[in-house]
Amino acid sequence: LNRWLRAVVAYRPPPSVGGKAITFKFITQIATRPPTFSLNVTRGANLPTSYQKFIVNSLREEFDLHGIPIRTFFRSPSNPYANKARPGGRHSKPKKKKNAPRRKN
Repeated sequence: LNRWLRAVVAYRPPPSVGGKAITFKFITQIATRPPTFSLNVTRGANLPTSYQKFIVNSLREEFDLHGIPIRTFFRSPSNPYANKARPGGRHSKPKKKKNAPRRKN
């Protein structure tokens, strides 16, 4: 499935959304009745329905699934760092350097 997905995306790449590319990570078949596929995609919520239909129709053609309902889920990975502040980022306070103790001669 992943080789097929790479070939389809190379043949007709998805449109960019807001100037950012949509990339497909991988595809997994999660059920058989009806055939259900999960595709991990960056910015999956912004993927146009026309491209989603293109993927489903390509699945039908390649794997001879004519007349069979196909369910697809386009999932976006969650960003574990989305709500965390970056340490040492632009908005953090600069750390004060500790003075080294002076030696007595």
